[in-house]
Amino acid sequence: MISYVEVDSLFFSVVGASVNVLEAVSTARHRHEGQLGNTPPERKEHRELCRRGLRMRNKTASFAARPPLENGSLWRVKCQRGCEDQIVVWLTSANALKDILLSAFAISTARTWVYIQIQPPGLSTIKAFLASSAAIIQSYDAPLLEEMPFEEQARTLEMRDDKALQVYDWVVVTEGIYAGDLGCLVASYEWGWDVLVIPWLLPHESQDVRQRGMVTVPNLLTPDLNSKLEVDRGLIVLECPHQGVLRATAAPLEILALFQQSEHPSVIAAQPQAPCPTEWCFEVGELVAISDAAMHPCIGHIFQINNNDLDINLDNDSGIHHCPYIFVCKIFVVGDYVRWVDTGREGVVQHADQFHITVVQLYEDGHHEEFECAKNSVIKALPPKLDPLVSTIGAPFLPPPSLPLPPSQSYEHFEHWTHDHRLVGREFRVRIGGKAKVVMLQKGTNDHGAQAYIRRGKRKLELLADHKLIEAMHPANPRNYERWIVIRGEHTGKYVQAIRYDRADKTKGSLQWTVAIIEPILGELDKLTGENLELDSASLCLEAESDASKWRNMKFSRNLREEARC
Repeated sequence: MISYVEVDSLFFSVVGASVNVLEAVSTARHRHEGQLGNTPPERKEHRELCRRGLRMRNKTASFAARPPLENGSLWRVKCQRGCEDQIVVWLTSANALKDILLSAFAISTARTWVYIQIQPPGLSTIKAFLASSAAIIQSYDAPLLEEMPFEEQARTLEMRDDKALQVYDWVVVTEGIYAGDLGCLVASYEWGWDVLVIPWLLPHESQDVRQRGMVTVPNLLTPDLNSKLEVDRGLIVLECPHQGVLRATAAPLEILALFQQSEHPSVIAAQPQAPCPTEWCFEVGELVAISDAAMHPCIGHIFQINNNDLDINLDNDSGIHHCPYIFVCKIFVVGDYVRWVDTGREGVVQHADQFHITVVQLYEDGHHEEFECAKNSVIKALPPKLDPLVSTIGAPFLPPPSLPLPPSQSYEHFEHWTHDHRLVGREFRVRIGGKAKVVMLQKGTNDHGAQAYIRRGKRKLELLADHKLIEAMHPANPRNYERWIVIRGEHTGKYVQAIRYDRADKTKGSLQWTVAIIEPILGELDKLTGENLELDSASLCLEAESDASKWRNMKFSRNLREEARC
């Protein structure tokens, strides 16, 4: 233990060293000013111009140019959906990676990816270690591991949820016999936390290993990890240090249901902070219903996806509401064509109740199969196109024996793309009568999902009577670095940035784009979601992006192109 005398002497030694450093800096500055006084005026002017130019470059340079760590590079590895937190715990607790792995984390908005910082010499070791896990996606008998572009490393690190943990936050235990289990923080101390976890009914694998040697007795200030075997309403209370827990980004539904069945007061209070269930999938623009007891049941569209909640644009013109995941349920009607995200099965909605739907899957040979799933685990998809010249029974030019699938609600069934409700709240650069205009889409009447308004200045909006006059400004210029919005297809309403292009039809000059889905953040750089799309120019429209946003994301857009060429 350090005494107060040692602390005082250490403080004065640090202060003395700081004074010496300040004197050295002051001497160097006076010496530099003396050299400037002896230089000719032309030389002074040249130095001043160079100094100004350097300052301007420093102001406009993106912070992504700074490496996140001096000796580590950022990589990401593909994994199975819902295994992100378990892989992070598995990597950080591995003794073989202590000298190689600098950090490992998962991002709630970038599912199926785990980000790791490693030392460059240990790349072969980390590949062999990742290949031993069945949860890691393999490609050509090797883990799907790719290095993040240098310009995106700092931006990706900022996407981590590094906010300090608080009581009622959901975490993953990283140490002890309950490592990898989901828990809820119920009490905070100087040394760590009290965490509620679900007890194991069978002995843990580590308990079968025979312990040899002396068992160390913990000190008073460092309590033994997981040693507090207190049971409260069927849940175990663990004592974990601060470094023994990690914020949870997703949780299985069955585990969350067990917590809810305990009816523990802390669990009930922590429900609004619960992470998104692993089996659920949400997309921007989807129609959802809110069942929060604090407000009347209402309907709205997803505006933004956050770590612990969703921003929903309500249809009752009451603005954007922050709603936890557990109070949100998607809306489907009979006849919608949907796809189950976990299994990939597709079909037509046959019946819909409050939380589940019954889907009929049709096969090419004519038979069908029904399955039931939760509403929040499926997304809308486009039905397969049936070729009338192909027959499933061998006779030519005969239609298939099964009935054609009912159409789903997509852009093809709107009178105009500006009526798509998934584009509500977006601003576009369009042409009206050959002139460039800025159009904003807002919620329309019952007959239309959205209505177009011409922006006159910063606050004034004018309703456009004839929507047929609107012509979308498609990205026809290959050197366009601005932000776009998808206006057709199942990804309608998403923001994208260009990665590369290819001329699909050289005679007409149309372009086929490979774009990256992004999440715009007000006043900050755009964030990548890790998804790429293949779209043509007709499916994209330029966003009415502000000049400040264009200048801020210019380097980000160029880096996407440059990395694609490498």
